[in-house]
Formats: sequence, structure tokens, C-alpha cells
Amino acid sequence: MKNLFIIAMLLITTATLSAQDPKFEAMAIYNFTRTLQWADDMQKGNFVISVLDDGELYNELVVFTEGKKVRGEQKIVVEKHSNISSAAKSHIIVIPKSESDKLEKVVESSVDARCLIITEQSNLLDKGAGVCFVTDTEGVTQYQFRAANIESRKISVSTAFRQIGLEL
Repeated sequence: MKNLFIIAMLLITTATLSAQDPKFEAMAIYNFTRTLQWADDMQKGNFVISVLDDGELYNELVVFTEGKKVRGEQKIVVEKHSNISSAAKSHIIVIPKSESDKLEKVVESSVDARCLIITEQSNLLDKGAGVCFVTDTEGVTQYQFRAANIESRKISVSTAFRQIGLEL
């Protein structure tokens, strides 16, 4: 029942927020915290989402996650980083389109980390991203993912996550 609610919420907001990519992306990233499962030792302390710039997506994430927790226990903290190695200690690293050239360094510096790497640039799953946001020709934003990239970082992918995104 809970998974159906999450799926319905994502489908409804996909249609209504598609023209506002940062808002949709912030909501989707928050929902990833609910549909992906991090290792037990990552379920302590704050749940950290790091963004590699302080643009619109960073601002939307700060607003959207304010006062929210992951599974009712971990407070969500959104941080901006310019230092890639410090971002590697996060649960989620978001690489905005303007910073896409940093993906390889993020993947290298976080090879042993259990973090989800998300990009706003399509076609970066082959380079190590777990999730890529893409906008089609009609302006609808959705996410693509590679389960192997996510699971290699000891993050479990749920059925609900698989049902909403496009697995490549």
C-alpha cells in the first residue's frame, strides 16, 4: 500500500511539475530516500544530500526537505560542496548539469562510499552515475537509472523505484 502511494504521488507530480525541473528533481530525490535502502551503518546520524553547486536545484532541495526525515529517524541535511572528496561522505551526491564534467572525479573519489550519484545530464550511466534526470522533447522530466551502479554501492533498489524510473 505504501509503495502504491509513492508511485501515485510520483506519477501525479511528474505531470504537474514537468515544466519546473528543479522542483520535480527535488521531490524525486526526496522520494529516493524512501524507495532505496542504504546499508545499516548508513542509517545513523544525519542523512546528507550533497549538491556540487548552489544553484536552483540546491535551493529547491533545501526547501523541499526542510523538517523531513528518512524513515522517521534520520534528519535530512542538504549541503553544497565544491570539494569532491568531502561530498563522498554523503548518502546522495547530486551533480548539476553545469558540473557534469566532475562525474569521473566523483566516481573515483567515492569508489568505496555507499552513496547514490545523481546527475542532471543524460547518458552518464555508463560513466558511473546511478540516476540521471532527463527531459524529453515535450518537456517532461523523468529519471533513468542503472541498478548495477546503485547496488555496487551497497544500496538496495526497491520495486517502487524500478516502477517509476526507466532502467537502462
